[in-house]
Amino acid sequence: MKEVKEAIYNLKNDQTHGASYLALEAVRILKKAALLLPAADNISFLQSMNHLSEDIKTIRPSMVSIYNLVSSYTAELNREENTSLSLPDLRLKAAAIADSIINQVLTRQKQTIQKGSQLVKDKSTLITCSYSSTIIEIIKSAYRQGRRFAVLIARSHPPGSSYAYGERAARKIDLPLNIKIIPDDCINLYLPQADYVLLGADTVLRDGSVINGYPSLELAREAFNHRIPCYVICETHKIAGEHFIPHLEAGFDLIPASFITQIITG
Repeated sequence: MKEVKEAIYNLKNDQTHGASYLALEAVRILKKAALLLPAADNISFLQSMNHLSEDIKTIRPSMVSIYNLVSSYTAELNREENTSLSLPDLRLKAAAIADSIINQVLTRQKQTIQKGSQLVKDKSTLITCSYSSTIIEIIKSAYRQGRRFAVLIARSHPPGSSYAYGERAARKIDLPLNIKIIPDDCINLYLPQADYVLLGADTVLRDGSVINGYPSLELAREAFNHRIPCYVICETHKIAGEHFIPHLEAGFDLIPASFITQIITG
């Protein structure tokens, strides 16, 4: 179980990856646990998996995707409560459930990227911030479709953090586009150059507000003030249900629904 504990620790303390990656990592941890978790019989195995799932669900309280995917996993696994499978076969079944969820998520991600890429117009300028693998892949997809455009990225250096997430996003894009990193405190000066804002999301709350990395609130607010459309693009598993209780971790912003033009999901 040392391997599982280390993976959980890394999930809790990861400051470099976005919510999409970390949610999949949570499911991969459950798959690993299904094969390694000590258990005497099916009942104790399911109990242990449920306890572990509860611990993982709320490990990153700004990221509903972890909560939702882990909840889906446990719901599917608990259907095997009265199974006639042997314990070794139940472990394999539990691992297969994780694989199925991962494949479903990857399919939805492709659909979301395809939808989002349609927003990126030829000869336009988009502005974004923070680190979103979805936005990065949307930019790459639009480029592969033959469109050429400019990208403004806020440096996205949260107070007290050692990471500048916008710089990391720019390196990850790695395309021959006109990409400019702008200071976080100069967003209002650069916004008039942009045609639209593209943001990812860590969580979409039931009232339409969005949790995303710093400085998303400032960017969305200034876009609203400048009457520039602000689009949030994410997968459906980032939409919070009634049981999710959000908590803003350090480095995250809450964007009111009134600042958002449209939320686009795959």
